Amino acid sequence: MCRSADIGLECRLAPDSEGTEELRCLPCGQSGGPCCKSPNEPCGDGLACGTDRTCGVPPAGCGHDGEPCCARDECVESGFSCRSGTCRPQVAECDLAIDCDECLEVIGCGYCADFDTCESGDTLGPAVGSCSDWNSTPEMCGGGGGTDRCAVNTDCDDCTFEAGCGWCDDGSGCRSGNSEGPTGGSCGSWDWFGYSCGSDTCAGYRNCETCTNVSDLCGWCPGARTCHDASGLGVPDVGTCDGTFVEWPLECTTGPAPCSEIFDCLECADHPECGWCADSGLCLPSDLDGTPEIGTCGGPLAVFDSECPTSCLPNAADACDPSGLSCCDSMSCRATVSGAGHGACCREAGAICFSGSECCGYMDCGTDGTCQCREASRACLGDGDCCSGFCSSGICG
Repeated sequence: MCRSADIGLECRLAPDSEGTEELRCLPCGQSGGPCCKSPNEPCGDGLACGTDRTCGVPPAGCGHDGEPCCARDECVESGFSCRSGTCRPQVAECDLAIDCDECLEVIGCGYCADFDTCESGDTLGPAVGSCSDWNSTPEMCGGGGGTDRCAVNTDCDDCTFEAGCGWCDDGSGCRSGNSEGPTGGSCGSWDWFGYSCGSDTCAGYRNCETCTNVSDLCGWCPGARTCHDASGLGVPDVGTCDGTFVEWPLECTTGPAPCSEIFDCLECADHPECGWCADSGLCLPSDLDGTPEIGTCGGPLAVFDSECPTSCLPNAADACDPSGLSCCDSMSCRATVSGAGHGACCREAGAICFSGSECCGYMDCGTDGTCQCREASRACLGDGDCCSGFCSSGICG
C-alpha cells in the first residue's frame, strides 16, 4: 500500500520501462488525472469525477448545494452528498431521511424495516437497540427485493472502482459488500481492490522472506524471483513455477541477494527484490515500500526507474567533464587519451568490475572481479593507475 502521508496517491498496476506491469503508487484525484478509488475521495476540492473516470471542473449547475448531482452521483462541495439526485448537506440526524433509499445515501445511517425508521448504524446493525430487518446498502431497500446497484458493472476493474462494490470470480459478478466479502451470501474468490483483478494477489512481495512470512497463502518461486498465491500443495495457485516452490520462510535460501553485485541505480530498480540507496551508492535487498531488508540507508530506497537520480552519469565510459555532471556509483571522472578537459566515468583500483573498459586509465579487470592497480615501471595515465599512487611521464613509479 502507499504510505499514509502520500495524499493523492493510490496503488495501481502500471507498466515499467520494459512494459512489465508492476504495483506502483500513482497520483490520483488531480485535475485531468484519474479519479481515486474508494475509500478515498474521488477528486480534490472543486473537482468531480466524470463518466470517463477523469477529475475535472464540473459543468455549471451541478454539484453544489441544492443543485443536481454531477456524473457518478458526486457533489463537489465538502460536506455535501448526493441524496435523491440532489446535492444536500450531510447530516448526522438519520431520522431526517424520508425513505429507505434516501436514508442509505446518508453516511452512517441504516434503514430498519421493522419500524420503517432511519437510524444511526453500520453494516452490522443499528448503533442503539436491535433490528431484525436491517438494510445497510441501497440494494437492500424494499426487504431485499431490489436490484444490486453494483450488478451493472460487467468487469472487475469497473466493479472495484465503484464505492461499496467488489468482484466475485466464481461467476456471480459484481456485488455489494466490503473488503471481507459480499453483503449477502458468500464468495470463494473476492476482489475488493482493483489491483487484484485478474492478478496474483501475492505478486507485490519482492523477496522470499517477506513473501513467505507475510501470509501462509503466499509462496516464492526462486527461479523467477516472484511471489505467487500458494495452493498448499507445493505449486502456485496462480501461474506456474519452474523448480521448487517455497512456501515456508525456513526454506528460503540464505546468503546475500544478488543486489550487492549491481552498481547502477536503473539496473538495481529493474530487479524486483532490490532498491537503490542514493546516499551510499549501493544496491540493497528491499521491500516494496523501499525499506532495506539488509543494511541501512539515510532515506527510502529507489525501487522504480523513475526514482533513480538523474544528476549523475550512470555508466562506466560515459563521457564526463570535471566541471559538469559527476559520475554515479562513486566512480571517478578521469582524463582519457582524447585530450585535456575531456574524460570518462571509470572505476578506481579495487572497485568491482566486469571488464577492463570500466577501470580507470590503463588498469585491467582482474580475475577476482576488481580493477587492478599497476606495478612500478608499467604504463599509466594518472596517479590512480599505479599501486604506488605515483605516475611520472606515463610510467608508474
